[in-house]
Amino acid sequence: MSDKNQIENAHFKRIVEIIFKETLGIRLEHNERTGEYTDYFPTNQLGRDIDIITGKKKRKYGINKEKIDKPERYTGALNEFFSKGEDKYFSKTKNLIEKLQKEEYIYNPNGTDIVSKCDSNTISIFNKLILDIWNHYCNQYFLGVKDSKIKAYKIQKETVDSIVEKFIEFRLPAILDFYRDRLPDIEKSLQVKDPNDMYGDIKTEYMWLFKNVIEKESFYSLSEDETRVFINTLYAISDMLDKIHHEDSYQINLEILDFFNRIHADNFENISIDDIRKIQGCIYAIAIETTDKSKQGNIKLTDNNNLIRIESGFKPISYKKKVEICVLALKNLLNNKNLKALNDKIRDEVYISLFENRIKKNRTVKISEIKDLEVLSLIYSNIAACGLQYIKYKSLNDTEYKKYIEICEEYYIYSRYIRYLIVRITKKFYGTDSDKYKDALLLLAKYYHALATRYFYEKKYSDCIAIRSVLYTFYHSIGLENKAIKQLGFSPIDLFEKEGGNEKLFKEMTKGTFEEGKKIFKSFSINIPTYEDYKEIYEKYKREGKI
Repeated sequence: MSDKNQIENAHFKRIVEIIFKETLGIRLEHNERTGEYTDYFPTNQLGRDIDIITGKKKRKYGINKEKIDKPERYTGALNEFFSKGEDKYFSKTKNLIEKLQKEEYIYNPNGTDIVSKCDSNTISIFNKLILDIWNHYCNQYFLGVKDSKIKAYKIQKETVDSIVEKFIEFRLPAILDFYRDRLPDIEKSLQVKDPNDMYGDIKTEYMWLFKNVIEKESFYSLSEDETRVFINTLYAISDMLDKIHHEDSYQINLEILDFFNRIHADNFENISIDDIRKIQGCIYAIAIETTDKSKQGNIKLTDNNNLIRIESGFKPISYKKKVEICVLALKNLLNNKNLKALNDKIRDEVYISLFENRIKKNRTVKISEIKDLEVLSLIYSNIAACGLQYIKYKSLNDTEYKKYIEICEEYYIYSRYIRYLIVRITKKFYGTDSDKYKDALLLLAKYYHALATRYFYEKKYSDCIAIRSVLYTFYHSIGLENKAIKQLGFSPIDLFEKEGGNEKLFKEMTKGTFEEGKKIFKSFSINIPTYEDYKEIYEKYKREGKI
């Protein structure tokens, strides 16, 4: 074949690579270390065929063909692939469709997101779709159609409709009754033109989409982009409703959890990390809610330990039981595909060699990986904070008290390690002037805020004051005065001194705390005040009525 013909077959060569090498994992050569060849093809047949497609003369094989022979072997390989019926093959199929769309080998004029709807119920339809795509390009190859004339594959509306119909058949309706009832409230709130309103960025078209989807219950027909817009708008509106109707916080958060359980049937293993971030926040908000509504018992765990709403036949539960349910739901999120391996590493040795080695060897860490670490640390902190609820409300005997102190300690250690790891990563790769580094410091500060709260409920007032003094000075140094003043207000100086505390005792009792945190506290780049200096600041703000 001429060089021109080699170029003309580039599209078909790429299709073969995407489907059979990158998705099915078939080896090009016998001595490749990864991939498969015995299940689908004779040894290195794929490599030979690609050489034929590109016009290479493979004299060592004694071949010089114009076209590949036995194209039916490819059809057979696809049918065998789709007969596997395992979760990982659904994931591979999703990746295949995404890649073909991205590289513009297929297009979906209907717009509906079909990638997220590939599961055990729809896989047979995807099997037919992929076979049709393969035949579409294979036929053009054998007809000798030039690359410039090759037509991309158009996914038919009937195919999309059948995927959606089959998917919905095994799903609960994607409804948000609470939000539908509150639509007038939501629209009224969004009409307030306050430039300082954090919800001013909810665009009119986003609100129109949100309202339209809720009223028509058309969530499953959205495109991928529309789905993301809808979910993000749901989050923003949830925050707004929580702000203006905080008494409904429990219902707001439970509605979101119920919604996600309706649209996902994979135990949240493949849900996006952004959604996991929101879900873990909703679970924690439900855990700490103390209203009568939150104790009515209209929640339960699925077999997979996802938190869902019960519509009827429920009875009141204790606050302790509610927290226990929420802890199990939080722990279940650690099975997410982005988090499981990280969690396993942390649980084994409180050390993630992957990132530690990258820091040492100056190898970049992706933003998405930092995001995974952040969400993992949030889940750990919230599991610990749930344990703190038992201590806070003193509903424990001595054995239980010790148990939950240990739970708090364990998960706070995990969270601290990860947050300090993020500080080190962002400092190394983005610099101390970067927003990423500053955000990492604020995330670390939130950990210490939670730790100080724990010390307060354990009546370790000196340790609580020590941490509050560090946080006060840090927030003050970066101009966050409101946060700094709050740390003063949370400092139990009066209680400490009521029990006979003074500067000398403070030094003795907090020596371990400052020694343990010495390395990390340096990240805040501050000079920590003495007890007397901090007490003086505390009393000044107290006299002024600011705390």
